[in-house]
Amino acid sequence: MLDGVFMRLGSTTPMGTTPMLRNLGIRFYQRRVAQNPYDPNGYYFLGNLYMWQGRYADSAQAYRRVVELVPDHVTSYGNLGFAYIQLQRFEEARDALESAVCLRPDHPPTLYNLGYVYGSLKNFHESVGACVRALLLNPDHDGALFLAGYGYLKIGNYSEAANHFTRYLTLRPDHQAAHHYLGLACIKLGRIAEAAEAIQKAGLLHKPSDENPEQATETPEPSRSEKQEKKGWGFQASRSLGKVLHLHEEQSARLG
Repeated sequence: MLDGVFMRLGSTTPMGTTPMLRNLGIRFYQRRVAQNPYDPNGYYFLGNLYMWQGRYADSAQAYRRVVELVPDHVTSYGNLGFAYIQLQRFEEARDALESAVCLRPDHPPTLYNLGYVYGSLKNFHESVGACVRALLLNPDHDGALFLAGYGYLKIGNYSEAANHFTRYLTLRPDHQAAHHYLGLACIKLGRIAEAAEAIQKAGLLHKPSDENPEQATETPEPSRSEKQEKKGWGFQASRSLGKVLHLHEEQSARLG
């Protein structure tokens, strides 16, 4: 009976649960994997529970064990990449997310997360490529629009930068950083009137520095605290990174 209760806890988001219940779940799965170190479900659910508590190093260790036991478990690769991003271990995040994309190339949040990691490593061409792939699958993915625009700006493709920031601003019209970067792109294109309008909207007192853009964010998980957020390119790691965790709902208890 307890196994079923904690399995449901470990395979769903933490909303509606209490810290005490999650702690009980962690102890339950710690005992379970200690008794059977070849139990991928136990490590997977343990990794999820660690993740909900912001214990990213512990969650990474659990997910690494899952992919050792089940090498094609795409969700664990995605979650492992998320954990590494939070730890700012971007090379390892890249490897995990590339594995996830190889296994499931049609998942926009994972492609977006990979684009974020490439950008954190200053591989802006690769970042743009991953974000464009995400946008082909979901043209309104606001995070991918923003990061693609910033990547295009960094590699000097100002026309595409302006295009992507313009598209982004149709979704998030009050985003100061996007207005600012649109203005920079328009300056490079000689579209001075548009540049002046965009930068005026951004508010000169609030514009980000060139190396410290404000990343597009989506609705955060209610359980996430500001202390849990890490930095990648010099701005907050996107809360939409958490969406990679949604894959677990499709693969819970299917590890074989």
